[in-house]
Amino acid sequence: MLSLLTILFKGKMADDIRNELRPWTIDCAGEEIHSRLKFEIKVITSFALFNFGVAIFAGCWYCVPIFADSELFYLLRFADEHFPNQKIIVEVIYRLSFLFLIYVMMVLAYQVIYYTQHARFQIMLFTEYLVNIAKNDSGLKDEELFYSSQYQEKLAHNLKFCAKRFQEFLSIQTKKIKQMGNLIVLFALCGCLLGIGVVFYMLSDKFYPEYYVRMAASSITTVATFVALILSGQSIENQADDVLNAMMEITWYNFNSKNKKSYLILFTNVAATSWKIKFSENYSINYELGLAIVRGMYSILSVVVNMHKTE
Repeated sequence: MLSLLTILFKGKMADDIRNELRPWTIDCAGEEIHSRLKFEIKVITSFALFNFGVAIFAGCWYCVPIFADSELFYLLRFADEHFPNQKIIVEVIYRLSFLFLIYVMMVLAYQVIYYTQHARFQIMLFTEYLVNIAKNDSGLKDEELFYSSQYQEKLAHNLKFCAKRFQEFLSIQTKKIKQMGNLIVLFALCGCLLGIGVVFYMLSDKFYPEYYVRMAASSITTVATFVALILSGQSIENQADDVLNAMMEITWYNFNSKNKKSYLILFTNVAATSWKIKFSENYSINYELGLAIVRGMYSILSVVVNMHKTE
């Protein structure tokens, strides 16, 4: 329901990132980075297709009637008790809705993965430009570069170019975090409660062997999507570290005073920027959030199980 409401009333959050961040082609930074990006794109696409296929498989199993479904799905029992003549029609419509439900629940997760990975690829290309920003292809010795007006002019152009690109990253980051911040909290909470509910159900006396295939497929795609989201958010932070390292390795001592100031300003902005997909002071979409959700589920389950044993 939260996913459906988000799609209906937060439609702008699903805008195409290509219309918001001017993309660089993946072959603009050399063959090595081009090959790496092509491989990673294939891996991510293969995962998305496989995971969605497993989700559809799970949805099909929810469409298959099982004798105890009336104990699990309230609407089926409600239709049986109040609309016995229309029971079959209600049940067919209800079961087919699971296929739509799968799409609704996964589309936002896939959008976040798409946003983060598209941005990460652009940051990788940006990092490659930073690495080569002071490249000496003039044939001059290093000690002669400081006095070369042609080299310094080219360097000034490169610094300005990278500074503009960095501002584009900051702009889209601020916009997306503003749109997603509160929703991440709600989705994290719902994900935690959903996980607890599923575990309770699997530990109950109502979890019959006929449900094993259904729950196994559901668990696989749920866990895979959750892990992919956490890894996608963490990958942005890891790539940001590469940007800072690239800035630190630039041979700035050959710059003239004007270019040194430009470099220092860019370096300060990069070092001071938090690249985290952050929605609170303590949590972002990264490993820490994943561990926090898992710990929360474990803590609640431990308390309930201990209370049950005491009774």
